[in-house]
Amino acid sequence: MECGLTRKEADVYLALLELGPTGAQEIGKRADVNRTTTYLCLEMLKRRGLVSHFDEAKKLCFSAESPERL
Repeated sequence: MECGLTRKEADVYLALLELGPTGAQEIGKRADVNRTTTYLCLEMLKRRGLVSHFDEAKKLCFSAESPERL
């Protein structure tokens, strides 16, 4: 199935699904993607409605939306 994500976007999204709500640093480590690219991928995923973000204890955290949205 083609979902229109780049390989790195898919890696970041899958890492976020595995980790649950967390910060970009942990997502990047799990996805094996550098910090800058992680933020770019997260932004693209937010635009597609696949990721949301929130503040938790002064830390920006990200959460994956359901894969059914793909």
